[in-house]
Amino acid sequence: MRAETIPIVLGLLLFLIAAAMIADAIVADSHSLPAERRSRERPERSRIGQIVFGVGMLCVAAVLVGRDQWRFTTLAIAVAVVLVVIGVGLNLRYIRGSLLGPVLGRTEKRRETDRTQPTRRGQRK
Repeated sequence: MRAETIPIVLGLLLFLIAAAMIADAIVADSHSLPAERRSRERPERSRIGQIVFGVGMLCVAAVLVGRDQWRFTTLAIAVAVVLVVIGVGLNLRYIRGSLLGPVLGRTEKRRETDRTQPTRRGQRK
């Protein structure tokens, strides 16, 4: 494999990932899962933020596939940076809840009420 084909392969891979992310945001979730067992509800993801982030990734994929011969490389990267920052900003609560968990997202008042709740015998925490 020649070195010139590596950006094209990476661009196509990034294109597939971005297309899957956009499709995941557009297709409705099926609620066939059992009820949530957690005491605190998970933060909801922003579908618009996910689509905006995916479009930013599509811009980066276009730059990789276009290589140095494409005229709009700088413009596409600038648009991609703006779209990715907006997409992450719209999904910040969801990302923070997924990465850090519910413990770091709680306020001190909420932590105190969690500690004082009585537990039943035989019930798992």
